[in-house]
Amino acid sequence: MQEIREIRDARESREIREIVVGTDLSEDADKALSWAVDEAQRSGATVRVVLAWSVERCPRVLANHVPSHNADQLEAAAEKLLHETVERIRATAPAVTIIEQPGRADPVDALLNAATNARMLVIGARGSGRLRRLVTGSVSDACVHMSAGAVVVVRWAPEQGRGYERRDGRLAGVPRERRPVLVGVDGSEGSINALRWAAAAAAQRGVTLRVLHVWMPAPAMYTGYYAGFEGEGLEKAAQALLEDTLAKGLGDRTDVTVDAGLMLGAAGTSLIRQAAGAQLLVVGARGHEGFAELLLGSTSQRCTHHSPCPVAVIHGGGQRQHGGRQHR
Repeated sequence: MQEIREIRDARESREIREIVVGTDLSEDADKALSWAVDEAQRSGATVRVVLAWSVERCPRVLANHVPSHNADQLEAAAEKLLHETVERIRATAPAVTIIEQPGRADPVDALLNAATNARMLVIGARGSGRLRRLVTGSVSDACVHMSAGAVVVVRWAPEQGRGYERRDGRLAGVPRERRPVLVGVDGSEGSINALRWAAAAAAQRGVTLRVLHVWMPAPAMYTGYYAGFEGEGLEKAAQALLEDTLAKGLGDRTDVTVDAGLMLGAAGTSLIRQAAGAQLLVVGARGHEGFAELLLGSTSQRCTHHSPCPVAVIHGGGQRQHGGRQHR
């Protein structure tokens, strides 16, 4: 029994060090793979690249190589194209171990099952299908919604994604790798987990952790944290919530510089605007119960669709325990 337990623990430890990346061989998927390899270089993780396909739902790049959609030919082409993609990125990071996993399967099921107990799942914002937003967008949305761990949706807006800092009274461009990690918090357990995850990411990168609590006067029907507060009391309550969240999420950690503040407005819109100066935006998958949960749920979805930088959506404690789509 001891030997079996040791084998199981070793396997789980190895899986947790994996970063799983989904690809459909598109340009956006290549960006996701590059981001994941950069992350692996910092953390020492292994990268597993998953290409899932079916005769009925075939990535455009793969379909173009096999117009007949013959299953055997698709399988051979998938292996070849995935290997070529991995070899291109491997040349830029030879120290990173990259595992190729092509297979005939539903993309969402394949990604979630491959990412069970993984460090994170990384996917591109869009894909190569004929209906890019509806088809491949649904894959990323499904993974973000159904995962039990961290999911990073990689997107960069060339113009919006420029970070700035003030030098000699003027604004100057900041390289992506020097920009802060931005995390949105609302005092919920989900946002506290997101804060912890973001702090580790910022410390690993050696950049500032920017913590933002976006608040606004609560509707009359709202019964959550701000219920019963009016006027100046609302802002004081927001500040108290921010300070409490920082204490719970960061404790006495000293390995990262923290820049925390409040912002009045709509959470999704405010975070997306502030993300223009960040290298990574981190949000929790769920907020407070009831009305606020709906707000934060819509916030995380809005961020993954419109953020000018990659977005990490954190479920639970950030580690994946998903065993497949059927459990959700």
